[in-house]
Amino acid sequence: MLSSAIVCWLASPGSTEKTLRRRYAHPSMWRWGELRGDRLITILSSCVSDEYLTTLRDTGVSYILAATDDVDLAAVMQQLDSRFGVRTLMLEGGAGLNGAMLQAGLVDEISVLVAPVVDGRSGIATLFDQPPLVGAAHRVRLQRVDRVTDDVLHLRDEVLRG
Repeated sequence: MLSSAIVCWLASPGSTEKTLRRRYAHPSMWRWGELRGDRLITILSSCVSDEYLTTLRDTGVSYILAATDDVDLAAVMQQLDSRFGVRTLMLEGGAGLNGAMLQAGLVDEISVLVAPVVDGRSGIATLFDQPPLVGAAHRVRLQRVDRVTDDVLHLRDEVLRG
């Protein structure tokens, strides 16, 4: 069982290993399969190059290769559990990944920091974005509110099923 792991998602159509390198997981930052002391596991689409897979193997980085560009998130979660003992993830992949995981029924808790800032710009991603979400509103129940600082709140919500 892993104590902690960083799981990098690179599974959207048209993605390449350059996307992963741009984020934070360039091989020069890895120390034999670890990044900042955490085990590094990558989720890759079928479009990744053989050369990059060799780089991952040569540096001790574990990976799960999706059969197609249309990733079955539930199957990936099962592989993370069976191969690496990963049963809990903190999603930091952005609105697209958050929305896809929510749509797949794989989110059981939402943790949000609320700060006193108003942003009226258009085109800014929301917390969850996975078209189409028509008629797919998800109910949540507030579980906890903590004051982090004088003006920042940490909300924890349970995602309700059914």
